Parts: sequence; structure tokens; C-alpha cells
Amino acid sequence: MEGEDYWNETKNKAFSFDEDDRTISCSPTERKLFVDDNTSELDYAFPSNDVPLHLIISDSDLNKVLQEQSMNENQLPKGITPEEELRILRRKIQERLHAPPVSITVTNMIMKKPYSLECYRSFHEKTELLEESVSSGDGDTVLAVVLFLVKTLNRKYVVKLLDAHPIALNQFVNYLMVRLQVKECADWLSLLGKSNKLAMLQFVVTTTLLKSNSNKSTKLQSVLNDYFNQPGVNNFYAQIVANYVNLLDYQHKEKQANSKAFEIFDHPVLETLHYASSQFKWNDSANNTVANSPYKLMETFKISQSQFEWIALNERSRSQAWRDLEGIFERKAWHSLKSKSFSINIPLDNAIQRLYDLNAPAAVLNHFLSKISEPNHRLAVANRVNATKSIVDSLNELKDKSGLEKYIETLPTGTEGRFYAENVLKNVGCGREGPIRCIFLSEFHPSQGPKITCQVPEGYVSKDIFDSVNVYIIPKPQLQRCILTVNTLGYKIVGYPVRIDSQRYARNAFYFNLCFVCDAWARTIQYEPVLKKLSEDDEKEEIKLERITKLLSNILSDLNEKKVTTIIEGETTIYLKILNHKPDPQPVLDHLVPLLCEEYENTEIDIWDLTTQQILPFINGINHIARIAAESDVEQALVKACIQNLVYHEVVQLLPLLKYSNVYMCTRNLQNLTKDRSMGQSCRKFVAITSDALPSLYKILQIYSFMTHAVNLRTLCQRTCPRDNNIDERKLVTFGLQNNLIRCVNKYPICTDTPVGRQNMYTGLDNMDEICCMTGLQPTKIDEDIDSDPFLTVIWK
Repeated sequence: MEGEDYWNETKNKAFSFDEDDRTISCSPTERKLFVDDNTSELDYAFPSNDVPLHLIISDSDLNKVLQEQSMNENQLPKGITPEEELRILRRKIQERLHAPPVSITVTNMIMKKPYSLECYRSFHEKTELLEESVSSGDGDTVLAVVLFLVKTLNRKYVVKLLDAHPIALNQFVNYLMVRLQVKECADWLSLLGKSNKLAMLQFVVTTTLLKSNSNKSTKLQSVLNDYFNQPGVNNFYAQIVANYVNLLDYQHKEKQANSKAFEIFDHPVLETLHYASSQFKWNDSANNTVANSPYKLMETFKISQSQFEWIALNERSRSQAWRDLEGIFERKAWHSLKSKSFSINIPLDNAIQRLYDLNAPAAVLNHFLSKISEPNHRLAVANRVNATKSIVDSLNELKDKSGLEKYIETLPTGTEGRFYAENVLKNVGCGREGPIRCIFLSEFHPSQGPKITCQVPEGYVSKDIFDSVNVYIIPKPQLQRCILTVNTLGYKIVGYPVRIDSQRYARNAFYFNLCFVCDAWARTIQYEPVLKKLSEDDEKEEIKLERITKLLSNILSDLNEKKVTTIIEGETTIYLKILNHKPDPQPVLDHLVPLLCEEYENTEIDIWDLTTQQILPFINGINHIARIAAESDVEQALVKACIQNLVYHEVVQLLPLLKYSNVYMCTRNLQNLTKDRSMGQSCRKFVAITSDALPSLYKILQIYSFMTHAVNLRTLCQRTCPRDNNIDERKLVTFGLQNNLIRCVNKYPICTDTPVGRQNMYTGLDNMDEICCMTGLQPTKIDEDIDSDPFLTVIWK
């Protein structure tokens, strides 16, 4: 039939190996519709089709696959003899009756193939099965084996196995928890003696199942007493639960007192602190000890100071309660009940940026910015938050007049910020030393009143300006012979008014004032002694006007250029020198060692005063003050006063007493040895024992770098042997102290009990060297006291 032919015929020919090979070719313009998707990286390494099998699968995995296939063969191969068939059947029966290797069973379990655990009957076989499953790392396999053990073993043997395999225990406990078999899980943990796990299990169950805070608090208190306050339970866990119970009690009490507290129910402690901060009156320090205060909350739950301050700052800022920030960060100073000290534990940069993000007023930002002491750092932070006043103050402190002028140009005209900046600009640089711009002599004329007799340069101070301040130039008798400074209209005028009483003058008195004029921002205190001496000497000499003008011109040029001048008038010679005003030097203590500065080492001894001449030969960088006084036969108080005067004029430098028991530490300035070549060369010359071969800078830096806590100079010398490298360790320490490359870490004994007898010396305020100088005791004797007395300890600083 035609229909049957249709279904029985086809246009596609069957493939035959007997057919001739035919090549299928494509024209260059034709495209392949199909590409070979069997191409792999192996084709590039092996051109032939014979890829080694070990590159596809490892030998061990291949053996497992073959072994598995052989075990799963259900049909016997054809064409075998009865003997072979009997042998195959016997093997299959044996495999069913006897347990296969545990590795094969575990592999089947991992690969989700059929397996049976019932054939593992002995305790030894079950132990091996558990160990193999644990080593496989597959959690489902471990759990299946554990459940099989629980089903087939006595409980005490299961406990023994689980105790030896924590991974298996964790899998079993998690399985019971997921299935909410809490009681059974607790029984197992109790049998295993896992007190910590059992306690935490009860805690998790209680906190998860109970929703009411009052019931939860009561139940958790029972859990705390029954499980956590037991021997063997980690105290840290017990403290966590105790804190949680206290937190729930606090939240419950707050709910009863304030309906708004409902939002903090069962919330973390930091959120509770945020709520407490919103309810607290920060400006009343009497509330700090109240039970619901944030401070009490911080103390109870061990919240760090930085966390506390950050949360309080954010909460008060969001509430726009800017005045409360004072109560958070400013506290009464310990030395004064009236003054307050600013204290903050979070980085100031972060606090200021956060205040800026929360739209804090400019006054608040400027207050926090003022606590940054370093002006460059303050300027950078102020620019980020656009704090005009702090930017202006920082530029003023840096004496950056051009920078301030550029910043003023960016400020809108007529604003408060621009007005403030323009006022500050007038005094930029205030505090720096400036030159003397003018010297003028004024007097009180009998008929014309106060006037300028002469000035250098001529016309620098106009008549209008002088008339506006002449009441301070020629003042009332009560202000005579006093240094007066007038800072106004861009001028800073310093004078010393003098009144000479004599009947030869028209009004029986002559008033005059010799004044120095400087910039309004300049520091003028260094000119006051010169001005006073010059005015008092002018009182004794009557000099003609032409001569006065010439003298003033010489004084102006000499003081500005050389800081020193000499006036010779007849038989009178006046020596004037400008001395920089310096702060008082540190007190000179008995144990400190004076060392002459390098530029004064070769100075002639005759130029010094008598006391200095007597003690100068004993200043060698080794002798301390008490020893210098004894060897020079000069009273100790005079030696201290003389040394203090030399320190003030930077003739000597005071260093700690050098002892081999001292501990030294490096400072950041140590890097200057490598940056400054001249300093490095000076160090090599100074510390060298002999100048034949200078020590290497590398060795010097190595010895300096070994100076740290708990390493004294004696130990350091034993480790590094500086003298083997031509380095004098005493000079090395001296050079380091001179140039602030290292510092001495002193030992301060302190008595922690009520002091009795010699314990009164150990206050923690005097170091070992001071105590030795005051009492004459040897350091070894003090060390014996410290070692033998349990109430004596040592502070290193």
C-alpha cells in the first residue's frame, strides 16, 4: 500500500562502516551551522583523541566507581561456568551477611546511593563507622550514623562516643533543637556533663518561647540560679545572663513609670541607653547616681565610655538639646570645684563631623573645634564643617595673613563672619616679635601742652594720632615711671613716662616720655628693659635736640639689626641689649647633670661671674648638682641658682643622671638621625671612643632601637657590645638625651597602704634618683625595701 511504503521508507541512509569514506566539504563562503561542542582544553595539549584517563578521574575515585559497579551488578555475566557462578553467588551472600568496609558505606551515604547500617553489629565496627563519617566532613552522614548509634547502642556507650567526637555531638544537639526535642536534648547534655551547653540551651529556649517581659525575667532568673550559678559553668556566660535579667528588670520598671518606655521592651542595651539619654537631665550632676540614669546604666552593663559618649551625642543632637552636650563632655576639674575640664573619648574629628551632619549650630562646632590644640589640624577639620570662626582663629594662630585675606574674599559682604575675620586681620601675627618702626621723644610744653619734640623717622606718628593718645603719653603723676603700652589705630606705642622735679623749669617740673612704636600685632615685652634704662639715663643727661635726633636714629638701626647698641655721651657710656623674654627654667634638682652646650665649650673662663668660674671646671656631663657643690666647695643653693641662670641663657643643658640601671626609650625624633646628615655625622664623632675609625650609623641606630621598657643600660651593653664597635655607651646616651632622640624612664616607688616610717618617702611623686639624693640611701637599699614590702610598688614613667 502507498501508506505503508510511506511509513517504511526514508530519504536518510543508515550509517555503514562498509561504505567508502566521504569527505564533506564547505565552500569558503559557507558557514558551519554546528560546531564541535566536545572541544576542551585537553584537545590543545593532546592532538590525538586518546586522552589519558588519570587526567579525567583519579585512580582512587576510579577504583571506588568500579568497585561500586561490581557490587551493584544484579545479573550474572553470560557464558560462565557453574563454578564461577557459584563463587559469585557465594560472594554476594557473604556481603549481605558481613559488613562491608566503612569507607564504602560512607561513600554510598555521601553519594545518596543505597546503603545499610544494620550489618555493623559490634561496638568496634560502630566506632569505626562514626570516625569515618566524622572524617568525611558531611553533616548528614554524621547525623545518620549518630541516630543509628542512638537506636542500636546502650545510652552510656553513645555518651562515650559523643564525648570523644564533638562534631558528632553538635550535629545531634542541633538535630534535636530543630525538632524542638528540648527535654531530650537537655537529658543528653546532662549525661555528657556539658554544663555550658546545657545552660545556654535553657537560656535560648527561655528567651525564644517567652514573649512577656515579666515572665521572661522571672524564668531567666530561675535559669540563672539553676544552671549558670553552678560549678563548671563559664562565669562569662553567667554574667551575660545576669546582665540580661537586669536589663529586663530595668525595662519593666521603666514601662511602669513611663508609657513611652514600651518601645524599648526586649531591645538591646545600647538602644535602652539611647532611651535613657533622652529622659535624663544632663545639666544636673546630682542625677548621675540615680538608678535609671545613663551613667548607672553604663556602669551596670559595662558599656565603654566611647560608646556611651557617641550614643549620648547622637541622641541629644537629634533632640536639638545642644546645651546638654556640656553636661556630657565637661566635668568639674579635680583641682578646682569652680573650673571644668573637657574630656572626650571618641575622636574629635568624628564627633565634630557628626555634629555637622546633625545641623549643630556654629557655636557648638566652634566649641568642639577649640579643643583641637594643633592649629593645622584644627584648620583642616574646620574647613570640612565650614566653621568660619575656627578657620579665622586657626589662620590667626598660624600667623597666615595672606591665607586669611584670601579666605575673607570668599565670605559674603556684611555678614557676621566677615566682620569678625576683618577685625582679626588687623591683629594677625600678634605675639610675634616685630621691628621698632619709630622712636619719638615727647614732652609737656608749658604753653603748648603735650607734643612730639623729635621722632625717627620724621612724621611716622602724625599729630592727629598723637593728640588722640597724648593723655597716655604724658600721663598723670600716678602713672609716672611705669611701662605704659597703648595699642590703637594700628600702632603699638610703648613708653616710660618720667617726671623731673626742679625749680628751674617753668612749672617746677619737666615731663617727658621716650617711646618705641611697633606694629599693632608685635610682641614688645623684650623692649621694656631697654626703654626703661634709656629713659632713666636720659634723665641724668641734658642733650641738645640735634644730638638727640642722631642718637635716636642710631638706636633704631642698631636695635633692629644687631639687637645691641652702645651710646657714648661725654664721660657716660650706655650699653643696651634686647633680651628675648623666656619662661622660667625648670627647677634644678640635686640629681640632675648639667652639660655645657657645644658653642660654649671653649669659652674663656674669665668672662663669667665668680660663682660660675668656680663651678665651671666641674661641669663635665657626668657630675650631678650635689657632687658639683661638694667638689667646688660652693653652697648647694648657690650652685642651683647659678646653674638655673645658665639654663635660662641656654649655656648649659640639664640631663638625667647616667646609671647603668637606667631604662631609656626611643622618641620619634630618632628618625632625624637618618634624615639629617649633619646630625648623623656629629653623632658618629661624638660617640666614638677613638677618632681613627668612626662607628657606623647603622650600629648606632641599632643600639638606640633596642632601648625599650624593661631593658636597662647594663643589659643593653651585654646584648650589643657597643665598645666592640668603637662606641662609648655613656656618650651615646648623652647625645640621645641632648637631641631628644631618647628619654629616660624613671622609677617612682609608691606605698599602697598607710605609710609608716620610711614608707613616707615613697609617695609616687619622687623618683629613685631624687629619693637617693634626699636621703643618701643607695638604690640597692631602696630596691630591697620594695622587694621585701608587699605594700610597696613601682610606677615607671
